Amino acid sequence: MPTCDPTSRVAARCRGFTLLEAVLSLIILTAVLSICLQIRVQGVHQANTVARMQQEDQAIEALFQQAIHNALPGEAPPNENGVRRWEGEHLGASYTIERQPARMANPALAVAGPDAAPTVEVFEYTMTWGETTTSFYWHR
Repeated sequence: MPTCDPTSRVAARCRGFTLLEAVLSLIILTAVLSICLQIRVQGVHQANTVARMQQEDQAIEALFQQAIHNALPGEAPPNENGVRRWEGEHLGASYTIERQPARMANPALAVAGPDAAPTVEVFEYTMTWGETTTSFYWHR
């Protein structure tokens, strides 16, 4: 095992790190920490985005459930085409819901056989809550 002799020419090498080695290690440590911090910031941002999207989905689902169960206030009488409209505010954002009759291919046609109707009447709900717009088809 080599020992450090304080009188030899390599004695300075035995005492510790050089200034260059210390500076380089601090630079590398700073780079790694800044990369880790950036990854953490991106994770928090993505978590906030997901949480906001889930809140929007829950608000729209709550409005939809109220509309199909006739529990939503602010309903206007249907127009001549059978279109019903609701307007109001939910969770601090304004909403508009339109329900209009629509026809679509009978999903049970293959099971029910040739005696079944080729199309069925459903309702298309077009919902706007805040800046989010979506559409659903429902049987009532």
